[in-house]
Amino acid sequence: MHPIFLGEFAKFFAGLSDAFREIGYRIRPINRTMAEYLRVSEAGESDVDIGRWTADYPDSDTFFYGCTHSSSGAFRNYLSSPDLDRLAEQARVETDPRLRHTLYRQAEELLARDALILPLFHDQVYCFARPEVHGLTTIGQSNTTIPFEDLWIRS
Repeated sequence: MHPIFLGEFAKFFAGLSDAFREIGYRIRPINRTMAEYLRVSEAGESDVDIGRWTADYPDSDTFFYGCTHSSSGAFRNYLSSPDLDRLAEQARVETDPRLRHTLYRQAEELLARDALILPLFHDQVYCFARPEVHGLTTIGQSNTTIPFEDLWIRS
């Protein structure tokens, strides 16, 4: 289990644990630190990986290849299969948008049919500023950060 569920998202994890308990399953974290989590996840040594993953670019290839591919997917020990590998490899080189979409839909159907992954939420970052604050921009498309050195206040 990603350690953020022991800290910042502990209330979320408590709710998730309760929901699993109601259907007869107990979630017992086997790690405490990020290093332990990465080792366990990389080795596929748990029954379930309660992880956290953010795409570096909002594109289907980033999600399917980046999460599921058996060679380098973030959750490959829990999600990969020859069928998903084939679809991810075909889709990432397909130039016809309609065919590419069809391949990704097929991959989605495999994941949903076999209940291999359950996306629980998407992190959202919000920022508010008073009208006299200028230079407010965000960096990145995911896990956005604010370059505070660019902010200034009009007096």
